[in-house]
Amino acid sequence: MKDDVYAILKSVAIHEDLTYVIHANGRLLRSWDAEINIFSAQDVEAIVQIVHAKQFCRGCPLIDVTNSSRVTKKVGGRLHHNDCAVLTDADKEVCAACANLTKSLKRKATSTRSKRKVPVAASALRKRLIRATAARERKKADVKHLSEKLKNALTATLDDIIKDLPEVQKMAVRAAVMQQAAKSPRGHRYTADWLMVCLLLRLTSPKGYNALSSMRALPLPSTSRLVQLLKGLPCEYGLNKFALESIQLQMTSKPDNQTYGCIIIDEVKLRETTEFNRTTCKFDGFIDYGDVARADGGQLADHALVIMFNPMFDSWVQPIASYATKGAAPGWVLAKMVLNSVLQLHEHGARVMNMAPVYV
Repeated sequence: MKDDVYAILKSVAIHEDLTYVIHANGRLLRSWDAEINIFSAQDVEAIVQIVHAKQFCRGCPLIDVTNSSRVTKKVGGRLHHNDCAVLTDADKEVCAACANLTKSLKRKATSTRSKRKVPVAASALRKRLIRATAARERKKADVKHLSEKLKNALTATLDDIIKDLPEVQKMAVRAAVMQQAAKSPRGHRYTADWLMVCLLLRLTSPKGYNALSSMRALPLPSTSRLVQLLKGLPCEYGLNKFALESIQLQMTSKPDNQTYGCIIIDEVKLRETTEFNRTTCKFDGFIDYGDVARADGGQLADHALVIMFNPMFDSWVQPIASYATKGAAPGWVLAKMVLNSVLQLHEHGARVMNMAPVYV
């Protein structure tokens, strides 16, 4: 090793045009915070003193810079930013660029450690999934139970409030509550009894029905909905099962001595014509005795025979059967019609005492 060997750590080179460059530790300073123009020897002395007072930037420790190699460089066993100022003030160990680089590398190292996944056994994950699924099903069952409990409580409270009202008013109140609970204007639902009441109101007074519906005085379905329901009802000759079931409901709550009545037979003149029935995809207008007897095919009907039941202690009259005939029905067919009607009325709780034909 040779003695008296010197190394130039800092240098200031002045050109002929009085511009200057500064080298520190063999590197050229690209930026200089003290811009001093040279006009005299005192200016050169001031520049040299400022450079002498500066210390070298220490950079940051040598760590993994896999994703930051483009902005860093290794100098003397430490990392420096590509924009490192090389020299920094005496009270600072690193320049601003290297300080920001140190913070960025620390954040990246912390984020990398937090993203490391801890290996978990498949059986543990399966057990965790089973427990979570069971807990979810229990919560769903609890929500369903509480919803039903709340619904039953509201229904019980409503029934207690309207228990003294007439039956029709009870149906109106329940229909109003159901209509209010609907989430959509197209989601209204009505009971079969209330629909029947609305249909009777519509047939009795169409203008009154429209007025009540427009004022929203009652929870009434639209007229198009009623027409749709009427089109959906089976309209065929023979016994009307729906009418017989309605009579049975009326007679169930009455004593036996108030279930008596008589059968009324009437007929009406029809125009001989045919019409295609879209519901059954058949032509109507021919003789039809229902289930009583087979009619002669191909003959057009010109009369409709209607059998009605009139209770003795009530003022209503309910048609229970209708038939299409050609003129007067044959005697043996008429006898089977009456006998079949009497038997069906007895099966549905009504007692027939006599028969009263209207037509002569």
